[in-house]
Amino acid sequence: AIERVAEQLRQRLAPPPRLKWIKASVGSTVRFDVEGAETLGSIAAAGRTPIYATWHDRIFLGTYFLQKKGIVFLTSQSFDGEYIARFLQRFGFGVIRGSSTRGGARGLVQMLRELKHGTAMGFTVDGPKGPRYVAKPGPILLAKKSGMGSIVFTSKHHDGFCMWKTATTDFNVVDGTPYHRDVVRELSEACKRQ
Repeated sequence: AIERVAEQLRQRLAPPPRLKWIKASVGSTVRFDVEGAETLGSIAAAGRTPIYATWHDRIFLGTYFLQKKGIVFLTSQSFDGEYIARFLQRFGFGVIRGSSTRGGARGLVQMLRELKHGTAMGFTVDGPKGPRYVAKPGPILLAKKSGMGSIVFTSKHHDGFCMWKTATTDFNVVDGTPYHRDVVRELSEACKRQ
């Protein structure tokens, strides 16, 4: 019985198998305009390691933009935090568990150790329980204790972009990607099959 429950939990927590393809498809349609790149350059020139901060609802595009930078993110110890941790790990990010509501002090201590070894850190600053777009003090505390600089990363989609095929605009995931596939419909169908 325990094995069956463990298998059900593993299946619920595992990201869908097509997630990398979906991220690559959506990512290939995104254009990033970077503002403040000189801040990141000045942090590196000073021999410091960056601390990234973003909002919870910007994680998806963030995984595309920040991939292959060796960043370790703090994620909560909740059930949702486990899902986000597995999502991040699947795309090559490191994970330290803890949040403003549970295990935060332990997580910050571990982040401080890693930061001193040159590993970039990341936070979703509006915390696991919100409120939305209200930053928690974690990144600032870590920056103060470590003497490192922090930068803010955020993303915004193009106002006319659609994640599905529509007659309203040609700027959609089907017509705007080299794959010409409706990834939202495919993801929906994959979820229904499970």
